[in-house]
Amino acid sequence: MAQAEFISAEHVQSNGVPTAYAVSGVPGPSPSFGGVVGLAAVFCGVTNWLLSTILLAAELFGGEGLPLFALAAAVSYRLSGYTGLYSEQEIVYAKHIPREIDKKAE
Repeated sequence: MAQAEFISAEHVQSNGVPTAYAVSGVPGPSPSFGGVVGLAAVFCGVTNWLLSTILLAAELFGGEGLPLFALAAAVSYRLSGYTGLYSEQEIVYAKHIPREIDKKAE
């Protein structure tokens, strides 16, 4: 845990940094990769663009994480409901059942 020397109290905020620091000693993907997957999930949740999010994440961060980008984006897409960043965005198909709804984002 040599990383403890480089992180001071003012850098630790309540936006996920403590969690990333806590699991930094755990073997597996790096905390920065977790941040990238989280970024893809948040982007998909606010824009409601599933396929575009997956392709954008693969283009920006490489195709090695494509399965995790797709999983995070799909979960975020399903859980975001019909709210979004763009109020004029029209949502044509329901997310949970196969039917047309044709409504604007909330």
